[in-house]
Order: sequence, then C-alpha cells, then structure tokens
Amino acid sequence: MIINDRIQTFIHNISQRIVQSRPERGAASAYLIAIALIAVALLIRLAIAPINAGLQYVTFFPAVTLAAVIGGFRPGLLVTIIGLLLATYFFTPPYYSFSIDALQASFWSNIVFLVDGIIVSASIEGMHRYRAKYAAELDEAKNQAVRVEMLNKSLDEFTYIAAHDLKEPLRGIHNYASFLKEDYAPQLDENGRQYIGSIQRLAERLSILIDSLMAYSRLGSTELINVPVMSMP
Repeated sequence: MIINDRIQTFIHNISQRIVQSRPERGAASAYLIAIALIAVALLIRLAIAPINAGLQYVTFFPAVTLAAVIGGFRPGLLVTIIGLLLATYFFTPPYYSFSIDALQASFWSNIVFLVDGIIVSASIEGMHRYRAKYAAELDEAKNQAVRVEMLNKSLDEFTYIAAHDLKEPLRGIHNYASFLKEDYAPQLDENGRQYIGSIQRLAERLSILIDSLMAYSRLGSTELINVPVMSMP
C-alpha cells in the first residue's frame, strides 16, 4: 500500500513538472518531444514482447497522451499518425512492410487508434485552452483588484486633502462672523444678530461634517479591531 502511494505520488509529481515545463503550442520543440516519445514507445514495445504478440498500440496510447499534454492537439495527432504507421509496419503481418495485405489487415484497428488519438488529443487541447482562459481571467481579476485598490486609495487621499483644505476657509468664515458679532453688536439689530448666529451654527455643522469625512477617508488605512458583541437571547 505504501509503495503504491509512493508510485502514485511520483507519477503525479512527474506529470505536474511536465505540464509546468511544457513548451508553447506550435513550437518546434513540442514536435521534437512528440517524435522522441513515439520512438521511446516503439522501443519499449519491441522490448516487452515479440512483434507477433499483438498489443501493437499498448505503448503508443501513453505516447499520444503525453504528446498532447506537452504540446497540445497537433503533436498528439502527429504521434497518433506515426503510431499507426509503426503499428502497420512492425506489428502487422507480413511484418516490416507496407504491403496491401498489411494495410488491409490493420485498417480497422488503425481507424480505431486514429479516432481514439484524435479524441484524446482534442480533449487535452480543450483542457489546455480552458486552463489558459481561466489563468487569463484570474490575472485580469487580480489586475482589476489592484486597480480598484489604487483608485480607492487615490479617492481616500483626495477626500482627505479636499476636506483638510475646506477647513481653513470655513474656520475663517466662523472667525469673521465672531469678530463681526463682537465688534459691531451695538450697531446690529435683532435680525442681524440672528443672521450672524446662523452663520456660526452652519459653519460649526459644516466643520463637523468635514471632520466626519476626514475620518471616513482614513478608514481604509486603519486597522480593524474585532470586539465581542453580546447577542440578544
């Protein structure tokens, strides 16, 4: 059981490294790797059993799968075509020939292998494209999140600066209203004193609103503190 787990872990790690280091689709290296895979598959097949033992595709299917995983649909299709040619030449009587008899004897088995290879390669190519699309969408979402964070930071900075700059003229309006009330109170009638009082009250209310706006702009850079809250029974 432990040995099987180790083998599965080893195979998983190898496949992950292959996927992560695979060349770009369409690159010449992908086709070279595909040709190398089918060559290794042929050597393994010749080593494990005689040519007349059948099982002509037993090592070619993994080669097709690996070629598609590494390079995509076209390298997988290339290995499929080379595999059916090798299966016809080496493992179909009369052996070591592309005679009419060999082609007729291997026709249906080659068709099945070709269809299977196309399906496997197309399926893996679809997974590649889905993975690439998902990665692109994930990168775009991360970029959007970064842009939103930068915009929020800029908005907070602008709000703080604007609120801070509004405080000074507002303070001046309140002070001049106070000076006018103190120095010219005897010359003002009741309505004039009420107007000055209204100016002072409105200036104070606006000052409170500006302070609240400045406090709100600092919320994005303030560490939140979690406190326990008593729930109602």
